[in-house]
Amino acid sequence: MLRPRAPRASGRSAGGAEGWWPSFTTGLRFLWRQRLLRRLTLVASAQNFVFDGVYLAIVVTIARQGVSALSVGMVTATSAVGAMAGVMLAPLAGRRLPSATLLLATGVVCAVLVAAMALTSAATALAALLAGCALAVAVSGSVLTLARLRHTPGHLQGRTNSTIGLLFMATPPLGAALAGVMLEGPTPAVFLVFGGLLAVLAAVSPGEGRSGRPTARRGMRRTRPTRAALRCPHLRRRRSPGRTWPVTRT
Repeated sequence: MLRPRAPRASGRSAGGAEGWWPSFTTGLRFLWRQRLLRRLTLVASAQNFVFDGVYLAIVVTIARQGVSALSVGMVTATSAVGAMAGVMLAPLAGRRLPSATLLLATGVVCAVLVAAMALTSAATALAALLAGCALAVAVSGSVLTLARLRHTPGHLQGRTNSTIGLLFMATPPLGAALAGVMLEGPTPAVFLVFGGLLAVLAAVSPGEGRSGRPTARRGMRRTRPTRAALRCPHLRRRRSPGRTWPVTRT
């Protein structure tokens, strides 16, 4: 009697599952070699650092006014509503605007909104400003997700995603700790400092040609070979695999 042969396991599956540390280091090495993903991840991690500090500062500011725990919970719920609105808005914004423009715009919006928190201590106003930040962060997060999917090979998607997620979770506690130290002083200064940090992050976010589609160099154009050029032996040799035709200046 013939029995169906089970498929042979190949690669790492034959030798057992890969450990978490080798998976993390593999994803980290790939992430570090990719300039675009590296910059996007570092900027987003720094933003998470800031936002956790901002959230703690808002909670402390509201609590010092003697408001109820329900009011603090409503602030959190409002920020969640803003984040959900940003998730729904992200596809439309991605179709209308280049990725670099989205990163810059959302970074500037967050910086302005956080700095504006220094002007008020009302729970309603702080909740509205926090919801606006959550909306902008959700839109900018779609840029990182799309860039990761486009620039990461299929067999490294899981490792890279895990590495990015770990980096995202590592920075928020540090931001909350910094906010706790600064809250010993004037509360408006905390929002101004974090707003300034967000402005710096918006300025260093990847620009045009690095976060969107590849763009041609300015003043340069690619020329297609003519039939006469194809008959030249020294030009035919340049059509080897992996080579491109020379770039001429206009």
